Amino acid sequence: MSDTTIYELTPFQQWVVKSFGDLGSAPAGAVDPLGLEFESDGRVARILPHTDPGLAVVEVVVEDLADKDEGTLSRLALQLLRLNDEARFEHGWQAVLDADDSLCIFVLISMASTSAEDLAELLGDGIERASLLAEGLQGLLVVSSADPASAKSAVTAGIVRG
Repeated sequence: MSDTTIYELTPFQQWVVKSFGDLGSAPAGAVDPLGLEFESDGRVARILPHTDPGLAVVEVVVEDLADKDEGTLSRLALQLLRLNDEARFEHGWQAVLDADDSLCIFVLISMASTSAEDLAELLGDGIERASLLAEGLQGLLVVSSADPASAKSAVTAGIVRG
């Protein structure tokens, strides 16, 4: 890639190209300025630009919950707030329900201080955390519908700590 081409890319695209290069690889085509999506270990992972040009978002889909009713999703959202509260001093990962009712986890990263190796490690960590949350999800759904106050105890240490 020529020097003039790399300067036509957004800071996010430049970081992605550099990260691939640092790992001795190259993207399989043009780097979409809206992010990358791929599958690993049966999970969809995304690397997305943030509105702050120095940041990126690493996101992993835990499970599609579009088949759940609004009441169930509302109760789950409360449990996710509690989970995020419990975990906020342990790591930067947060669990969210997106606009399509998919349960995802994400972390914000500084592109300037995240090497290609760090990014690969973060992706692996996110995939592992998503798997752990998926394992505990049914318990969160059952417990939150039966007794919302006791659902906090359904959160496993592996999801929160790491």
